Amino acid sequence: CALDGKHTLVAIYDSSDRLVFANSAFRHAFQLRRDDSEITFVDLVMHAALHRCGTRIEGEDALAFIARAQDRRRANPGQRSFAAELFDGRWFWMTETLLDNGWLAVVGSDVSQLRSTDEAWIAAHDRVIQEARLDVLTGLANRRHTMASLGLAITAAQGAETPLTVALVDLDHFKRINDVHGHAAGD
Repeated sequence: CALDGKHTLVAIYDSSDRLVFANSAFRHAFQLRRDDSEITFVDLVMHAALHRCGTRIEGEDALAFIARAQDRRRANPGQRSFAAELFDGRWFWMTETLLDNGWLAVVGSDVSQLRSTDEAWIAAHDRVIQEARLDVLTGLANRRHTMASLGLAITAAQGAETPLTVALVDLDHFKRINDVHGHAAGD
């Protein structure tokens, strides 16, 4: 069937919020049996929270989640999309379409691969920013970062009642330390 596949969740709710169709991937994710027919959205969320399956609920308060979700999912006809994490660790990009007759179609696409790639990119970006600001050997702010921080401090101090004080330390004959012990020791 075109609606089946382990990477796509499909569900249809009627105007009374009863689940009238769920593909096998949706049933598997929420641990539903074939005889769990016409379960309501509220019952589904409570079942998922109780059995730790389906969508992971932030803060673990199923009743608060249900209240928030009900306000959003049936507010206006049309589509809304959001990311959802499942208890099994997979991430899905969910699209809910509320039709004019009150029926709601839900389609979720597995985006777990994209999420891990995105998280790796963010971590790499953070490392690059950190390395651009710090001296690799000492872990202290490098000249560029120090000057940028000084510029921000000067701007913030303008108009402030507390004066800004900057102190510079100059070590005499420091070149000798580098020459005798090497630049790594000097740093």
